[in-house]
Amino acid sequence: MSNKNTTNQPGSSTQHVVGTNNPPSLSSNMGTKSTLELKHRGKETLGKLKAFFQAAPVAAGTFSPLKTAMNELVNVFDVVEAVAENQECYEELYSEFQSIFDSLQPYADKLDTEARNSSVARIVQLINAQIVHIKKRQEQGKTRQMFGFRENQEDLIKRYRQVASLFRQLQNDINLRIWNNTDRQLSEMQLKGMSPVRNAIYDSSFSRTVNRRGCTRGTREQVLETLQNWVQNPHSAKLVWMSGMLGTGKTTIAYSLCEWLKDEKQLGASFFCSHSSDACRDLNGIVPTIAYQLARYSPAFRWSLSHALEDDPDAPIRNVSAQFNKLIVEPVARVRTALPEGVTVVIDALDECDNHGLELLELLLKHAIDLPIKFFITVRPEPVIHKTMMTVARPMDLDGITSPMVEDDVYKYLAEALGNMLGPPTDDQLRQLARQSGKLFAYASILVLYVNPSTPYVDSSRRLQAVLLQENDRHGKSAGPSKLFIPLDRLYDNVLGRAFDDKLELEELQNVQNVLWTIICGGEPLSIEILAELLQLTNDQVFLALKPLHSVLHVPEGGGLVTPVHASFSEYLLDKSRSGQMHCDGPRQNERLAHRCFDLMNTKLFDLDTLAPSYSTTPDPKEQANVKISPSVLYAGRYLDTHLHANPTSNLHASLNEISCGGIPSSWMRVLEALDLKSSTMKALYTSGTAMSQQPPPPSYSTPSPLLRSLHGCPAIVCI
Repeated sequence: MSNKNTTNQPGSSTQHVVGTNNPPSLSSNMGTKSTLELKHRGKETLGKLKAFFQAAPVAAGTFSPLKTAMNELVNVFDVVEAVAENQECYEELYSEFQSIFDSLQPYADKLDTEARNSSVARIVQLINAQIVHIKKRQEQGKTRQMFGFRENQEDLIKRYRQVASLFRQLQNDINLRIWNNTDRQLSEMQLKGMSPVRNAIYDSSFSRTVNRRGCTRGTREQVLETLQNWVQNPHSAKLVWMSGMLGTGKTTIAYSLCEWLKDEKQLGASFFCSHSSDACRDLNGIVPTIAYQLARYSPAFRWSLSHALEDDPDAPIRNVSAQFNKLIVEPVARVRTALPEGVTVVIDALDECDNHGLELLELLLKHAIDLPIKFFITVRPEPVIHKTMMTVARPMDLDGITSPMVEDDVYKYLAEALGNMLGPPTDDQLRQLARQSGKLFAYASILVLYVNPSTPYVDSSRRLQAVLLQENDRHGKSAGPSKLFIPLDRLYDNVLGRAFDDKLELEELQNVQNVLWTIICGGEPLSIEILAELLQLTNDQVFLALKPLHSVLHVPEGGGLVTPVHASFSEYLLDKSRSGQMHCDGPRQNERLAHRCFDLMNTKLFDLDTLAPSYSTTPDPKEQANVKISPSVLYAGRYLDTHLHANPTSNLHASLNEISCGGIPSSWMRVLEALDLKSSTMKALYTSGTAMSQQPPPPSYSTPSPLLRSLHGCPAIVCI
């Protein structure tokens, strides 16, 4: 197909595209032509252009979106006629449109159903967007009044130039689609030779296997609206990333975004990583799969990719960096102006790939700004990813969304998912299930799969009651239905399997385990500083040990309390039948924590030489204590009894029982009262006394403890 305005390389800088320059001044030739001559020529030109627009829909053939766009052009043509002053502008437009439609007419009827969800449909959509803008002005009032000012006249011409530019882009797309049809066999062989991971496409058949789905209607509305605005804004960042802990709904949001992008004809490609499939977590498969989908979406890209594969047939099996350059960067560079605006690529759960997908992340950060494509990526809050990505921009942080907002969305999801049960749950029951789920959408999804599965032979009502009545023994086995936990346990198994990486030294692995177990068995949420004191580590050592656990532990930036992602994670770890090798030995860890609390109280809380005198001279001993005593010592005083109670056989009971029998120094009592620790300490001593009354003290504790030896000579003893 020949046309004087096209070249053999679509999208190149030499290709003629209307609208790339500012529109000429509307009065540039007014001084050289008479008004009568301009009006005569204008009337003649506008008549031709209007007649041409009216005939143009014929060129659209049977492709209804294109035919509709051309019809709309006819409907808004009165706006052009109403503001006609500079006739050369309209003569140029007439010439441009005539050239385009002459080229389109022989081929438009060859557009097939594939074109309805590809770049052709997106270009037509952009044409319609320009027409809608013109129509809005037309409907606002009297046309001459609306466009009487120079800037509005120029805006109108600019928009018609943009329409012409889009039609030229459409012409290139159709030309290349015809080329693809001619060489389809060769092109198909090249694409199949790339070995794309089809299971990683968002709506593949595999998506049903892993229960991948979009958001329930009415949920995550604010997040999705933010993403949609980002896609539609031509001046927004080329790359956006979303961070969220395990099970917080990242994949569901990414799926919904893909659905919306597909409806808007802007989905260039998707790749959903998954630990359930070796192929879907292979980093080497991502770039070829994205290039494959972009080729299906855009004939221009397909043409360019075909040439790239002819030059280097082995590009799909090279390293990730070479793949990205050969299959994305270079092919896009050849046809960048032929790609429609707003094409977006979605990559979900990139952190599940080898080395957290860091190599691909770095390539995207380097090249995204120069590509006419947008990228959306979801990851868990792995520190190594955050360190890389934070150099560019902060993430959309799902963990930062307030609990009530998330709980309301979980409630809506549960109401829809359980609404078709025979005897559906009441509103109060749904609220209770939403509270149980907390921020963990994955937990709610697992509840639904258990209570209301697709199999018809399940007593859903009975299962619902079992879930509602479940009570979990914090230091024992989970009392809930056994089958309920299987999918959740697989998620936790996967995360912890990666956390306890065999690349770590034994001491590093022990630190990870000790930090995790202490958080699980702690009497309250703990800060990094308290964890360090309890475990006799440095703050940096604790921070490093937490790094591989960010997917299941919430670690606030800049300090704060470390907490599990959900109560079910603690239950999983404390139940050996569920967590297996990852099991947290609750009694053993509570024994360690009880000893450490006792040591902290012994060495720091009851240092009589430094603390006791201060209480005799200050009018407010409580204020003095709060200054002197560290948070870890306060924790020790509050929770010694808790850790003792969790292990009735602790060998620490003997030492504490000796204190109980011998009496407590009065200086101790002043400190305990000042810190509001008297009650908790008394409970600890009572717990030990009760335990010792049921078993003989171990021989190893027949010798007085260092603490008891330090009490010799204390003047005042308080007996209990």
